Amino acid sequence: MKKKKQYNLKDIKLVSFDFWNTLIFNKDPLHTIMKKAKALSKLTGVGREIAYQVIERIEKQTEKEREEKMKEISSEEVSKRIVLAIDNPRVHGEFKKIYDGIVENAPLKLEETAVKTLDRLKQNNKKIAILSNTSHGYVLKKILENKGVIQYFDFLIFSDEVTYRKPHPFIFSKLVELSGIKPQEIIHVGDRCDLDVEGAKNAGFLTGWYTQQEKDGCNGYDFKIKKLEDLINILKLV
Repeated sequence: MKKKKQYNLKDIKLVSFDFWNTLIFNKDPLHTIMKKAKALSKLTGVGREIAYQVIERIEKQTEKEREEKMKEISSEEVSKRIVLAIDNPRVHGEFKKIYDGIVENAPLKLEETAVKTLDRLKQNNKKIAILSNTSHGYVLKKILENKGVIQYFDFLIFSDEVTYRKPHPFIFSKLVELSGIKPQEIIHVGDRCDLDVEGAKNAGFLTGWYTQQEKDGCNGYDFKIKKLEDLINILKLV
């Protein structure tokens, strides 16, 4: 008979969250890339379809490079690669500003139980963090401000500010260093099994896999979380 895991949930002092598809959702990712293509086309005169294909290709190549090296590539670099791909570097400064602004103003949705969960964590004196891969952390800060939740967070750790990306151990150890809280006293919640669950587990954190899947598609997580408010029961918050 498999031995049941034992958790010291009363010892949990910090809860960290992934950003995209855990706390914040883009309701229309296609709309976002189409707006980028429209902006690039307007700035350079290149056809919108060609602009779309270039942006899609460069973003996919860059994401592959990021995941292989576990190092961040900034939006400054990504936008530069895009304008160089159409041989029009002079528009880089303007395009980069638009490129980031489109992400900030995309049709974004806060997870439906996020505020309730964050409130309850604060009431129970838990520290709260964002631990996210991103090429533009300053944009994510603005999104948190726009959604009215930035005040809940004690620590904001973005990969573009610390160089390394999840699942690299450095980004998790940075949270331990900044918070002064032991790994076993932290639970990390995120939607990516390879980045969030495996990365946090290897760092010694407890893990919450945020998913709507009924079947397990992930090994090694400690808790399956369908809504963030599940943490209230998991951590036995009053």
